[in-house]
Parts: sequence; C-alpha cells; structure tokens
Amino acid sequence: LTADVPTLPLLPLDWGVVNGVVSNIVKNALDASSAGDHIPVEVRLEQRVFVLRVVDTGLGMDAEVLARCRELFFTKKEHGSGIGLALCQQVAEASGGRLDIVSEPGQGTAVTLRIPLRPHPHQEPNPCLASTA
Repeated sequence: LTADVPTLPLLPLDWGVVNGVVSNIVKNALDASSAGDHIPVEVRLEQRVFVLRVVDTGLGMDAEVLARCRELFFTKKEHGSGIGLALCQQVAEASGGRLDIVSEPGQGTAVTLRIPLRPHPHQEPNPCLASTA
C-alpha cells in the first residue's frame, strides 16, 4: 500500500464512517491482489468534494459481477459476507455522493468514493474549505 494524502483542512465528515469505508475498500483491494502488488490509496479535495481512490491490479470483475457487486449479500469470495460494498454504496448515497467502481477482468479494479462537503448544521461555513481546490 502507498498513501497519497496531502495535508487537508478540518473536514466536516464522520471519520468513524469514513474509516469503515476506507477499511472495506482497502481490504477488498488487498484480497484481490497478490503479494508484491502495488495498491495506491489517494485522498484529495476537488472543489468541495472529498475524494478517496483505491486501485488494485488484481483479477478484476467481469460485467456480471461488476453490475452486482454493490448488492447486499452478493459475494464471489469464499468467506465474504457481501455487506462491505453495499454499505459503502449506502454511505455514499446517504452523503449525497457516489461510489464509482471501474473493473476489467485481468486488469484490476479502481474504486472512487466522492462525498460533497457540507458545513455542520450549527457551524458557519469554513473559509479554508471554500478556497481549497
């Protein structure tokens, strides 16, 4: 794993939830990869959107598995629960964001989580976030 995480301002995110999503996406990448593979984890702000991207060079998913991988209890793993990506999808949607998954058999998978940043309801907007690109 390599992490590309710049210094960011204080973000109005529930870090417990973000930690769960990151853990799940990284675990999936590790499960799909072989020893010695490189898995980059990138975090950045694009305007007022928190972006997390994890890429693996594993076996990838065919079109059928890719179409179903976010379904609750769907899994192709021998010991998988089929809960992880479904919960990541739910977090993305509940946050007004999205979870993009691009995968090709034999080429690996890229998972990108995008969550728009909103100020806390009882807090004034943070001018540091407004100027961050």
